[in-house]
Amino acid sequence: RSEGLLLRYISEVYKVLVQTVPATCKDDVMNEIIEYVGVIARQVDSTLLDEWEKLKRRGSTDQSKIASIDAPVPEEYDITRHKRAFSVAIRNEAFQYVKALSHERFQFIVDMCKATHPEHPWSADLLRERLGQYRLDHVGPVTDRRSRSGELFKLIDSPNEIMCEQLLCDEDGHNDWLLVFAVDISASRAAGRPVMSLRDFRSIENS
Repeated sequence: RSEGLLLRYISEVYKVLVQTVPATCKDDVMNEIIEYVGVIARQVDSTLLDEWEKLKRRGSTDQSKIASIDAPVPEEYDITRHKRAFSVAIRNEAFQYVKALSHERFQFIVDMCKATHPEHPWSADLLRERLGQYRLDHVGPVTDRRSRSGELFKLIDSPNEIMCEQLLCDEDGHNDWLLVFAVDISASRAAGRPVMSLRDFRSIENS
């Protein structure tokens, strides 16, 4: 019962954001928030939101009908089929690494890598050394609004794997170091979330 109530609350938040936030306020950040809340709800049960969105697309004005939608037996939600939602989820996951680097939580990064790629090459000492190289002439990485810009993130699609690059934002705006990740599509589909491994942490000049 508690899970059902939580899903209802999350779904209501999503619907309120979609219906009431003015279009003039829906910048890239707000659109990502809306998409991400939808991702969370669908990871629990996609049927409730899907039925609501069908009614919304038909232009239904019967609010009692919309409000009374009950989720049927949950169907497996394939996050990889929803390109924008999957992209947002990948960006959020990549940003966890950026925040961890900013706070020098090296073991946290190692543990994240181990969870998705047991034979990864990263260690706390290697990450500390690489961050030290970065900070020789950079102040950062920063984790404010600037660092969440879509211009700092790039996806490169392939059939079985997605490569993504997250530029690190620094105080002087050089933004010339990046994290490179590989996203396993099959594993992500099974897990219902991005399963990604850190492949590189380097300067663009070393590309």
